Amino acid sequence: MEPGVLLITANLGTLFEKTDDLLELWMSKLYETIEQFHPAFIAIHCQEVGGKQFRTCMHQVTRFVSHLVSSPSLAEYDRAAFFMDEDYSLETQFTALGNIYFVHKSVTNVQCFDFTECKYRTLTGRNIHQGNLMNVTTHVKERFPPKYFPECKWSRKGFLRTRWRVENVTFDLINVHLFHDPSNIQAMEKTPSLFSNRRRQALEAVLEKCAKDKLEKAPLFIFGDFNFRLDAHKLINTLVGKAKPEFIKTDGAITKVVYTENSGENRVILNLETKKFEPTDEGRFSCDDALWLLKYDTEVDSFRKQLYEYQRLFPPSYPYREEVQNGNKYMRTRPPAWCDRVLLSNSTTSIISEDPLKPPTYNVIGKDACMGDHKPVFLHFHLRVPPHQNSHQASSHSSAAAGTTTTATTTSVKRNVVTSNTNKNKRLIVYRETSV
Repeated sequence: MEPGVLLITANLGTLFEKTDDLLELWMSKLYETIEQFHPAFIAIHCQEVGGKQFRTCMHQVTRFVSHLVSSPSLAEYDRAAFFMDEDYSLETQFTALGNIYFVHKSVTNVQCFDFTECKYRTLTGRNIHQGNLMNVTTHVKERFPPKYFPECKWSRKGFLRTRWRVENVTFDLINVHLFHDPSNIQAMEKTPSLFSNRRRQALEAVLEKCAKDKLEKAPLFIFGDFNFRLDAHKLINTLVGKAKPEFIKTDGAITKVVYTENSGENRVILNLETKKFEPTDEGRFSCDDALWLLKYDTEVDSFRKQLYEYQRLFPPSYPYREEVQNGNKYMRTRPPAWCDRVLLSNSTTSIISEDPLKPPTYNVIGKDACMGDHKPVFLHFHLRVPPHQNSHQASSHSSAAAGTTTTATTTSVKRNVVTSNTNKNKRLIVYRETSV
């Protein structure tokens, strides 16, 4: 048996701000993907939990979680773990990241690593951790320090790591959200851009932490919103050619650049502002014909010795329009970019099936539907499980399924535990955690 694994990264910023308009459509596309592949293990890494306006929209996260827990599409997934970082009152720790995992009933043995006790814990039931995650020991979470992005007064960017053992195959899963480009004008000044360097430094720090910790090394899947952008300097120079730029300043700073063709018509080719990218030839940036932009996607090249990625045959995942009727069109705010990615350490090749009948699939979810400004991106593959493990795992699953226990301690958080036995084969354990 080679169990299927489905890894999904989803920036949910728009979803939590337009929940009434988008939730059912967004979920339907997610469930379609799950039903297409019938994976044994699902990992959903979310960014911007609670939305951009998280102080007013964070309450929508419970609605999102409830939709997943009650979905018929996930009824055969009898074990789950949710890590939803929602406590924005912890200004130095809040990341707005959410890691969600579902395990199919066919999986005989699944364990999640306890980073405090340094041992594996068998996953049983559906465990939902929401709010303050400080006392949840089966994850490691960190917000990036200001030194990585000194231009920003406050940022919730960071990473959230878990480690799993599925049918005795061990791997790390890291959710990451790196820094964005706050200004198109600054981004185009040079190659690489200032912001690209900031992202590189932050990702290098994540990989270094994993390389230097005392844990046994494991294959690593790192997927999230990397905010990787196209090389704006090279892209814009290609677009405008010898067009004449007009620089418009406000209080001494360039706030707009207008590129005009050097011909008798003086035709404008491109309007560029801090948060506007308006090429006259908008058709060149259609999501149906955007793969030509791949040659300007170079940020990941800095990590080619450590990480790899499957071939991308899908259009840039950002920035899509947020109106339900325009889900397959880009906003005219930024150059389209493959922000949302699934990257793999070289060691993952030892645990991914090489069966030619089970090739990995790398794509977006909801290509023609409105999924918010980011399209979720997924990678599906099959785990290579040692043949002798299959018979051994069956007995361990039957003994683990006999009871469901969760042990928790409280120090600096207040925890309300609600247990619901809605099905004799499932136990739902919900943790509501707030600072005290």
